[in-house]
Amino acid sequence: MKCPICGSTNVTKLKTGSYRCNDCGFVFYPTKEVIIDMRDLLTGDELTEEEINELGEKIKEQTKDVSEKIFGKNAKNVFRALSSLDEILAQYNEDDRVFGIFADFSGSVKGTVMVMVQENEIDTIRKIYKKDGIIEALKELGKETARGFKDIFKEDIILEGVNIAYDTIPSMINYLISELAGEKNMILNVKMLVDRVPKGEIIFVPQKESIKYLKSVLGS
Repeated sequence: MKCPICGSTNVTKLKTGSYRCNDCGFVFYPTKEVIIDMRDLLTGDELTEEEINELGEKIKEQTKDVSEKIFGKNAKNVFRALSSLDEILAQYNEDDRVFGIFADFSGSVKGTVMVMVQENEIDTIRKIYKKDGIIEALKELGKETARGFKDIFKEDIILEGVNIAYDTIPSMINYLISELAGEKNMILNVKMLVDRVPKGEIIFVPQKESIKYLKSVLGS
C-alpha cells in the first residue's frame, strides 16, 4: 500500500479500513482510485486558523439549541477542526450502533453535514419532534440542524436532501472517508457533551470549491 500523496509505503491501517501515511500524515481510503489535481494542493484557497475558529464559533452557536433540546441544558458543544475522521472513533465503544443523519448542500457552499447520535437517544428524539416513526423524527432533526447552517451562510445554500443510516460508528466514519477519498477536505466537528461524556457528533465537510465563499461570509 502506497500513500497517494508522497508515495511512501510507511503506512498504518486504521480501524475504519482507511490508512494513515506515517511520513506525511495523509489519511486515505484504498477502495477507490485516488485522483488528485496537484494544482489544488499548491494554489487552493485555505481558511486561516483564525477563520476556522470563527466559523467554528458560528457552528457551535447555531447548533446549541439542537444539542440542548436533545440532551438537556447541561449539554455543551465543543468545536474542533480535525485532520482525520478517525479521531472521533477513540471517544466511543466501536460496537455501539448509532444513527447517522446526512444532509447534502449545494449552492455557494457545497458539502455534507452529518449528525451522529447514539441509538439510546431515539425515544427522546421522537418525543421532541412528535413523530412515531424513527426515520421521520431523525429527518426532522437533520432539517433543523441544516437550517442552522443555512443561517450561517446567509441562506445562500440549497439543502439537497436528508438521508438516514444506522450502523456502527466505524461504518459511519468509513462511509464519509470513502466519499472523501483523494480529497484533502477541511473537517469541522462539533462534539455534543454532557458532563464531559460525548453524546453525539456534528461533522461538517465543505468542498474545497466553497472555501472562497466561506471566506467572504467570515469577512463580512
